[in-house]
Amino acid sequence: VEESAVDFAPDGMALLVAKDAYKAYGVFANALYPLPSPKDAAFKDPIAKSAKVGKGTQVSPTAVVGKKAEIGKNCFIAPGVVVGHGVKIGDNCTIGPNVSLEYCILGSNVTVHAGASIGARGFGFAPDAQKPVLIPQLGRVIIGNDVEIGANTSIDRGSGPDTQIGDGTMIDNLVQIAHNVKIGKCCIIVSQVGISGSTVIGDYTALGGQVGLAGHLKIGNFVQIASKSGVMRDIEDKTTVGGIPAVPIKQWHRQTTMLKKLTNKP
Repeated sequence: VEESAVDFAPDGMALLVAKDAYKAYGVFANALYPLPSPKDAAFKDPIAKSAKVGKGTQVSPTAVVGKKAEIGKNCFIAPGVVVGHGVKIGDNCTIGPNVSLEYCILGSNVTVHAGASIGARGFGFAPDAQKPVLIPQLGRVIIGNDVEIGANTSIDRGSGPDTQIGDGTMIDNLVQIAHNVKIGKCCIIVSQVGISGSTVIGDYTALGGQVGLAGHLKIGNFVQIASKSGVMRDIEDKTTVGGIPAVPIKQWHRQTTMLKKLTNKP
């Protein structure tokens, strides 16, 4: 912790005090959780001996399944798929060509389309005068049942807490979901949406194409966000917003109408 936080700590708590607590955490965490060596990360067999593959599941040629990975029944694993060490996949899942799965748990009836990346390290670093200090990403990606994930979409593993995708959520192509994001059930995420780290999205919420969400926001249930909107604040339940920065939809329409009137004047 930084010195300014010391007085807020509970009595009797042991504290490590640093001028830059976030960077200090990165240094400690890198020492405690070093990146896997190439030897540990290597795939020696197409399907590791310690992996479990359920009845009726087809693993295509050129796909690899890592150590202690688990794949449920009646799944299809397309060519070029990497199922990383310890990954778990439920029943009746379809994993498209060249998908990368690391540090993740998938429920049943999940479809992941070609080229998607699930569980890659999140974008975390502390600024430093010499070079940025990487912050280890130690969480997972937890995906519920009946989820669809589009081609070339990227969902990062959590930095400590897990990244979570709720049951029944539909994610389009080319979507970026950062570390620690939590998305509720039955949400619709259209192509080229970018969701920054630690933002929470409620149930039955829809994000139009190219929406950008800042980090650490709370987006409610049954929210609708118009395409190309930039969201920089929390949004309450059952609200429809649009614009940059995003505002209630009627206010946005009034803004655009006023701008049109102003620019049409001689």
